[in-house]
Amino acid sequence: MAIRFKFLGILLFSFLIFYCSEPELINPNHPGSSEYVSTSTSDINKLVLDKRPGGIQLSIFGSEAGIEEWIVRPHIRAGDALVWQEREIRIPSNGDSILTQLDTLAEWEQRISYISYAKNVAGISRGIDTVTIDYKFVKPVCEFSAESDDDSNSFEIIVIPDNSDKYLVTALQFQQTVQRISADIDEYTPDMDTIRIYVSGFNWPDNFNYSLKLVGGNHLSEDLGGWFEILPPSMNGMARFLGAGGMNLHLTPNLIAGMLPITGMDSVRLNWDLPTSYTIRIDDGIVDTLSKTVDIIGKDSIAILDWSKDQLDYITIQGLSSIWSKEFEDTLAIGIDIPGELSDMSFIPDDEEAAINGFYMDIYEASYAKAIGWMVDVNTSHLLDAIQTSYAQLLTEYTQKLIPAIAIDQSMLMSLPESRSLPTLAQWRKAGTGSGEGTGLPLVGYTYAEPEICNYSNSGDNFEISHPYLPLVPIDFFSADRENSTYEVHNNSPAISSSPYGINQMCGNMAEWVTTDDLNDHVLVGGSFWSAIDDTLLNVEYSATPFDGEPVREYWGFRTVINAADSSRYLVKNIQLR
Repeated sequence: MAIRFKFLGILLFSFLIFYCSEPELINPNHPGSSEYVSTSTSDINKLVLDKRPGGIQLSIFGSEAGIEEWIVRPHIRAGDALVWQEREIRIPSNGDSILTQLDTLAEWEQRISYISYAKNVAGISRGIDTVTIDYKFVKPVCEFSAESDDDSNSFEIIVIPDNSDKYLVTALQFQQTVQRISADIDEYTPDMDTIRIYVSGFNWPDNFNYSLKLVGGNHLSEDLGGWFEILPPSMNGMARFLGAGGMNLHLTPNLIAGMLPITGMDSVRLNWDLPTSYTIRIDDGIVDTLSKTVDIIGKDSIAILDWSKDQLDYITIQGLSSIWSKEFEDTLAIGIDIPGELSDMSFIPDDEEAAINGFYMDIYEASYAKAIGWMVDVNTSHLLDAIQTSYAQLLTEYTQKLIPAIAIDQSMLMSLPESRSLPTLAQWRKAGTGSGEGTGLPLVGYTYAEPEICNYSNSGDNFEISHPYLPLVPIDFFSADRENSTYEVHNNSPAISSSPYGINQMCGNMAEWVTTDDLNDHVLVGGSFWSAIDDTLLNVEYSATPFDGEPVREYWGFRTVINAADSSRYLVKNIQLR
């Protein structure tokens, strides 16, 4: 019995000697910290880990000559404790200062703590280094582009592995679930920064599903695949009612051509170059075809087929690519109330140089029917009997909507509805000539008046023959709307007799009331049926304010404007077509 205790005592003494001497014998610089590898300035017995495709490479630097073998045991965490996995990697000493071995059983996406032990003649030491490593593939970043030629119907998936893991990848597994779509993969080597996968054969619309796995040695990553929703470009736009059955429409791609995330890196929308043409429908009728431009699809005016409706229900855009022979259709229900008050108005845009905000102006001079709707009384009894008789004959012979309201004085203008006002002189000049300066004749491309394009004194139109005492003409006499009328104007094209913004008879027929730009006075502009052909009033000039007590003239008329500040509801912003 004494012999047994003596033997145990010798063993205990030997163990204590080895244990107490190990830090000095094996690694005098070891601080006893799990951060030793990253903080120690000594290369003695340093354990270094490196990710490799086949597993984790374990390297011992500066192994002392007295150590016969290193034993490295992988542990996993269970709460705050480390649990040995009952396996170990042995690294025999070969006399070199760097010893290496590969842990081929290390699993991807597993958190492992390695504890190293030194073995010499005295046995196995305690752990001198504890290193924790996340041995896990970080999901590669996937970027997308559509840089292939348009006629190839192809795009490329560019996969960029995480910098710390890309050298683990030795191969790729790529599989598309839509078999008619083909895919080719560039030859891949671990020193490549990107992996390119070329995909072709898609159509609009397609949901292209794919599986993508990275291979490293015997290890396979999680599936990095996803899906693409291959669609033509989504559009946004702005529409403004222009009056006279028209609407201004501008469409712009929501996103540039390319592949961009929707809900995540795997769910993307593919926006290709714009189709070469678009067909626009309003409700059920085709109204226009637009061609592709560089960065915006725009149209100054498209027709609204039926102003008698109360609402425009939807706009449909159909795109066509002549190169790809593909087409798509986007429909947007917008529910815009059609502003009937703009049916005979035209929109004049902002003029920053002349400090003029956008506004709507009547295309025609105010008719008798509109004037009696706005004013208490349009009374011509104070005019010459012959003029009264001739005017009454016009009102009987033609609709009151076509006959100008005559003999309008300043007092009558005070009863205009709040939503409308007289144009300012600057607005009138802008609408007439396209310039805030207002030089030249308010007719497209003309400098001098001619009988085919406006009504002046003795111009020779058939109304002067029929009504010699009141040579007025209907408000649409020179307009594009006279095709179904019972009168002719020397067979001229009606398009040449309007201003650049489609406003009629700003030259001649009726001298029109406007306010001065300071809003303190009224003046008359544009000349009338009494003006001579060389009268300066035919240019965009104005006459002085009539003297107090001057009798009302039969050639005084007017037209109105709705200013942009009062017309915001006619501007439809952020139309989105998807």
